[in-house]
Amino acid sequence: MSFELDASGIKIWFEVQNFHSWTEENRDEEWCVCGYRFFTPGRLNCYKDHDAIMECAEVEELEQALTALLEDRISEPQEIGFVEPDLVFELYPKKDKRDDPQYLYVKPGHEIQDIYLEWRVYFWNRGLTKNYL
Repeated sequence: MSFELDASGIKIWFEVQNFHSWTEENRDEEWCVCGYRFFTPGRLNCYKDHDAIMECAEVEELEQALTALLEDRISEPQEIGFVEPDLVFELYPKKDKRDDPQYLYVKPGHEIQDIYLEWRVYFWNRGLTKNYL
């Protein structure tokens, strides 16, 4: 499974290989091979290829969470993290801006903020750092 998109000039690619069934008894022994790349010619080239950074169960949980977000079945922000701390996904459901004290005025027709996702890729330097893309 893989996807690729262009996000305002940044080419984003994510791939999961070796996904297979698992049981609770062997959950922590069943890993997928993953890769990602964030690329803009001459400016950005952040990637990881063929690395076991997600358990098969975690891939399935991420798929279920993303599906729930797309189908408007979450009402509060969710953070999806993994055993290996390389990636974190922040899921944000639709929000009525009129209920948010941050906004003093909301133009009619712009009351609802659509769903969105933040995908954080954490960097390593002699261990995991707090720096991320």
